[in-house]
Amino acid sequence: MRRQRKPTFAAMDICRALGIPHGTLNSWGHHGWFRGLDAEKTTPGRARQFTLEDLFRLALTKALVELGLPAARSQPFALFAVNAINQHAGAHITEVSLFTYPDGSEEMRFNEELMTTPVTPGAVSRVTIFPAEIVRAMKARLGVE
Repeated sequence: MRRQRKPTFAAMDICRALGIPHGTLNSWGHHGWFRGLDAEKTTPGRARQFTLEDLFRLALTKALVELGLPAARSQPFALFAVNAINQHAGAHITEVSLFTYPDGSEEMRFNEELMTTPVTPGAVSRVTIFPAEIVRAMKARLGVE
C-alpha cells in the first residue's frame, strides 16, 4: 500500500499566497521560521516544498508578527492554533484569541468559548486572528477556490 503524499507548493506559490517577496521567505528560513515545518527537511539539489499546513502556519505567524507579537512567540502560537484547528476538523474555527497575563501565562480561546466561558481576570493583552479570512486571502492570491 502506497502512502498518500501531501500536496506541496513551491516557494514561488508560497510567496504569492502570503503576499511576500522571495527574499522575505528566504530570510524567514534563515531566522528559523521553518523549524518544525515539513519544508524544513530539504534534499540537496531539489527545491524546498511546502505543505498546506506549512503555508497556514507561516500565514498565521506572519499575521501575528504584523499584529506586533515577536516571531519567537508567534510561531508556537501558530503551531498550537493549527493543531487545534486540525483536531476540530469537522468544526469551522472562525476566531482564535490569545490572552496574556502579567505572570507570563497565556490562554487561548476558540469561537464560542470566547463568548460562553469567562476569561481569567487580569489579561493584559488579547490578540485575535480570523483563520478563515487568512485562508480566503491565500486562496485568492493562489487563484484557488
